[in-house]
Amino acid sequence: MLMISVILKQQIPIEVEKKISILCKEFSEQLQSNKEIFIGFHTRALKNIDEDDQKSIIKNESLIREWVMNLYRALIEIFPTRNKTEEETIANS
Repeated sequence: MLMISVILKQQIPIEVEKKISILCKEFSEQLQSNKEIFIGFHTRALKNIDEDDQKSIIKNESLIREWVMNLYRALIEIFPTRNKTEEETIANS
């Protein structure tokens, strides 16, 4: 249900590749540590679910989004010499 891709414009040193691999493995372990995280992928069914389950779905979806954003930020940190996008500059100010 979730695929994370890291797309690079050029070949990277093996050390950087290892760091990326470690971050992705940690992300995977984080997802696997929450046995109910899968329900966060069922937001399309919210209308047909009772209120308590809706809250659980929304909570887990928020966790997934937060963890993906944390992974994204950690990956960006690996490449400190690159130029930041306008969105990143605004978000960091």
